[in-house]
Amino acid sequence: MEFYDLSLRDGLEYPGMFLEREDKLKAILTLDDLGVDRIEAGIPARSPQEAEFVKDAIGAGTDARIFALCSIRAADIDLAVRCGVSNVLVEAPSSDELITVGLKSTREKTLHESIDVLRSAKSRGLFTSFFLMDATRADLRFLLETTEAAVNKGGADEVIIVDSAGSCYPEAMAFLTRKVRELGATVGVHCHNDLGLATANALSAVGAGAQVVHVSLNGMAGRSGFTPLDEIALCLKLFLGVESRIKFGKLYDASRLFAELTGVPILPMKPVTGENAPLFEIGPAVMINDEFLKAGISTGFLPYAPSFVGRNFNVRLGTKSNIYSVERMLKSLGMKATQEDVTLILERVIAVAKDKRALLSEADFQNIVGEVLGQI
Repeated sequence: MEFYDLSLRDGLEYPGMFLEREDKLKAILTLDDLGVDRIEAGIPARSPQEAEFVKDAIGAGTDARIFALCSIRAADIDLAVRCGVSNVLVEAPSSDELITVGLKSTREKTLHESIDVLRSAKSRGLFTSFFLMDATRADLRFLLETTEAAVNKGGADEVIIVDSAGSCYPEAMAFLTRKVRELGATVGVHCHNDLGLATANALSAVGAGAQVVHVSLNGMAGRSGFTPLDEIALCLKLFLGVESRIKFGKLYDASRLFAELTGVPILPMKPVTGENAPLFEIGPAVMINDEFLKAGISTGFLPYAPSFVGRNFNVRLGTKSNIYSVERMLKSLGMKATQEDVTLILERVIAVAKDKRALLSEADFQNIVGEVLGQI
């Protein structure tokens, strides 16, 4: 099982996004330290600057394999070779709409060009991943014909099923994965998130035998995003027992670093790395989580222990707190109060939280306690 990171390609397709060379190198080193298997450094044919950065990425000496993206043009392969890459992702359209309407080409021409470029890449000794754009909306017979030709005639090392518009249903993704695997191809998946199914589709594909998953930090990409590395890596570990090189304890820090580099904040409700993921405010939920932990259930009431991904349980006070929550917070701060005072403190906690329309900070709570106990 390998993770192919596209934070520096799909991630930078986020509207208005641009990173300087130093920040891109910082992202590459962070991904490498995290244990990602492959990193796409860029598209050499896009600009001289991008070609130079691909060289820089190779020179960074990562354990992760560095890839360059190429189209089905021989010149792209030539440029990739001049950049010093050993691995290429060769993209080709596969749906009739993309081939004929979007790119004004034909099935025959696309298939011919694909085989020629794949052969060229293999003749240069390159590891070649064949990237079937819009595969989930392609005619199945043509998709399989293209896959068979890419592997048997072009020598492609693997085939990537691409859900370009994020429009696939997980069961359909599993079906496609199985059909492509039946041809003897190593399969990978590239899932966009337009309908919120990127992680589910990637999970289904791996369950059906896919061995490579394309990901990005924080699910960064254009439109509605992409398969987030943290979510799919954790799901594969929990549901399918898939082992990988990912250092789970470093996921949160890597996620925050990329958010800082890009200036795109992590949504609070985002699974795994969002601020709300390990947070409890509702009083009964706080109590139940504590009881689970006391009983030795390390995950608490969550599906995984926050510490596994470099985080901690976070209990905060707000409008949904109860007496237990207040007593818990008082104990954690080494403070004492009578039951009557605890009730008054809770009333003030709820009132202040309503006024702020936010959770209370520790300082807010201490001020309330001081007021109720007459210490302020």
